[in-house]
Amino acid sequence: MEILLEIHLTTFTPVGPNRGMRRGLFKVNDRDYNKDPLFTASVEAYKFIEQIHRDAKYMGLNIDKVLWEDEDITEEVKKIRPIIPEDNLPF
Repeated sequence: MEILLEIHLTTFTPVGPNRGMRRGLFKVNDRDYNKDPLFTASVEAYKFIEQIHRDAKYMGLNIDKVLWEDEDITEEVKKIRPIIPEDNLPF
């Protein structure tokens, strides 16, 4: 299944802030989407924003607005945090 997301961002570079928008179709797992569509859409948006941040190596990034099928899910996306596995190194 595919969902439509529109993401509005402000990026901060040494030159100054830049505003931009990205829109696209994202593939999601049908079972996850049927279980909780809002959370699934929020996670996909978060993963895409993290990818943008990693690829461009911006100094900072601010999420201005996230739309899912014309519904504002900005606050839900801002609540998403990565799961960091427990460090089990021997030293």
